[in-house]
This record gives sequence, structure tokens and C-alpha cells, in this order.
Amino acid sequence: MGKRLSAEQLLEARKSHLAAHVRDMNPIALAGTDIIMWIWQTKKGYPALCMFQGNSTKPIDGPKGYRVYMTVEQRKNVIQRTIENRIKVLEEKAEKASNRKNWDHGFSVGDTLVSSWGHDQTNVDFYQVTKVVGKQIEIRSIRNQRAGQNDHVLPVQDGFVGDAMRKTPQMGYDGKPHVRIHSSSTARLWDGTFRFETPAGMGH
Repeated sequence: MGKRLSAEQLLEARKSHLAAHVRDMNPIALAGTDIIMWIWQTKKGYPALCMFQGNSTKPIDGPKGYRVYMTVEQRKNVIQRTIENRIKVLEEKAEKASNRKNWDHGFSVGDTLVSSWGHDQTNVDFYQVTKVVGKQIEIRSIRNQRAGQNDHVLPVQDGFVGDAMRKTPQMGYDGKPHVRIHSSSTARLWDGTFRFETPAGMGH
């Protein structure tokens, strides 16, 4: 990620997209959005427009610069559509942020989590929730046991084999909670069924 620009640097970067003879003009901020715009007439008398949103240094219509229209009405319609679309996006972002802020992971002490991971073989790890502390939980690794077939495993409740780890559950795209164990492993609530694990001696 690049270094965040100051307000002055951002303004100068945006002005570089304008026609040279209007770069001293002040932008217009559009109420209810994070959009600013410059409007002017070209030297031939056509209405021109350049709009930016958020902290972007690239115009909304693309990286090349401002747009020129045949009529003021065309420009007005583009501005109105852009405002409506941006307000919708900002409202959706605010709703998602609020949902995440108020989201409850729902885990309880005693819950079992499971993670299946691996590239050339499948490893299965089970964890048990030992404490709930606000939006965080403590989990400990527990043993698994073979169930029927050699490649089926189930957890051993209270069969602790590891130290407690404090984790902050995250909401997945499906709205359900998960816990990141490490870069290759994410644990979710166990559904009570056996899991497939590559038997010993058969991995790569």
C-alpha cells in the first residue's frame, strides 16, 4: 500500500486531471456523499465535468481525466446518477459495518470447533471452547479418535493436548463465525459428523 496523501497532496493530484485553465477553481462537495467535482465550460463552450470519490486520485469516469458533454442537461444527469449510486454504496457499507460491530459470534463454553487443512494430504484438528471473554474466546486443541473406517476421525471431548489460545472470531461471507488458527487453518463449529483425514503413512 502506498503512503496516504495529505489533503493538500490529494487535491493537487486530482487537479492534474483538470484542464489547465481551471486548475485554480475550487471543487464542489456533493452533500450526503464523499464526492467532489469540478464543472466548467471548455474553451469551445461545451460543459465539462470531473468527479472524484473517497480518497481516490483517479476520476470516477476513469483514469484519463475529465469528460465533455454536448449539453448541460447531459452533464446534470450524469451527476445525479453518480450521486444516487454513491449514496447507495455508502449506505450498504455503513450497514455492513454496523452489522459487524453488533455481530455476536454465538460460541459457548464446551463448543467443539474443527479445521480441515493441508495441500497434499488432509489434516483434521479439533478444538474446544474453554472460555468466552466478550467478543473473544479461548480454545484448546483436543485429541481425535478413529471412527469406523481408518480415515474417519471424531473429537475426544475434554481430551486437551494444547495450551489455551485466545482468538477473535470473525464473520464469514455466510454470516457464520470462524476462527483463524494459522495461515492454512480456519476452524468452524463442528456439526457432529466424522471428518476425513489422510491416514498415517499415506500422506506426501
